[in-house]
Amino acid sequence: MGAVTDITERKRAEAELRISEGYLAEAQRMTRSGSWAWNVRTGAVFWSQEIFRIYECDPEKTKPGWSFILQMVHPEDRPGVEQRAQLEVHTEGHCGF
Repeated sequence: MGAVTDITERKRAEAELRISEGYLAEAQRMTRSGSWAWNVRTGAVFWSQEIFRIYECDPEKTKPGWSFILQMVHPEDRPGVEQRAQLEVHTEGHCGF
């Protein structure tokens, strides 16, 4: 009985997560905003679907990375972004803007 309860609870939690992710995606689409995160330890970058749309990139063809992100930052703002990234690398944190 415990295993069935655990599986049922897990399925319910997964369904709630999918609904929540759908609400977030819809809110980002409506507000024309997006989100991204960068794991400085692994170098992995995550972009929401709306970020791909904003930058006019195909998510199937574009693999976002640090150099691509820097290209998209206004030249006057790059030193501040690079400084923030260095701070994150030194503290081995997780950076999301």
